[in-house]
Amino acid sequence: MIEIKRKTTETSVTVQIKNAHDELLQTKVDIGVPFFEHMLKAMLFYAGLEVSIDCKGDLHVDEHHSFEDVGIVMGEALLNYYKAQKNFHRFSSCYVPMDEALVRAVLDISGRPYFQIEGLELGVLSSLEQAMVEFMRSFVINARMTVHIDVIKGFNRHHIFEAVFKAIGFCLNESLITSNLLMSTKGSIG
Repeated sequence: MIEIKRKTTETSVTVQIKNAHDELLQTKVDIGVPFFEHMLKAMLFYAGLEVSIDCKGDLHVDEHHSFEDVGIVMGEALLNYYKAQKNFHRFSSCYVPMDEALVRAVLDISGRPYFQIEGLELGVLSSLEQAMVEFMRSFVINARMTVHIDVIKGFNRHHIFEAVFKAIGFCLNESLITSNLLMSTKGSIG
């Protein structure tokens, strides 16, 4: 089992991610923001990962510090997870509909961090929604992945964000499928 911790004056975060040979770890998400916990549980379900997340943060200020630090620690845990796995499919893309919303995600576990999201008017998002985008950015950068997300259509923000989180999860699941080869023409990821 991989365990990563981060403690600052703003948050205390612990993330555990199960390796294939470890004893059963039930997915548990405790952050103190039910909507974000719902999104993470959906992402982890579709990723096929068993993860425990515990975050005590300064939610009296707002969600930003907790969401960003959860992203940092989850990203570091996933980085350690796939480095231990060594050979995996690496690439994935998918479309995820949720009622009127439609999202495309393209993911490469490349060892090179890059995050882009298009189709959301970032300037008009609520602070909760902005914090969720910050979580995604922190997660992707610290996991050293390349992720492109396109919100193709949709007007219900719950549906849009749920489709985004499910799409990331689905792509992670496909990307982490074990391969017989190291999927890199240069002989290394990163």
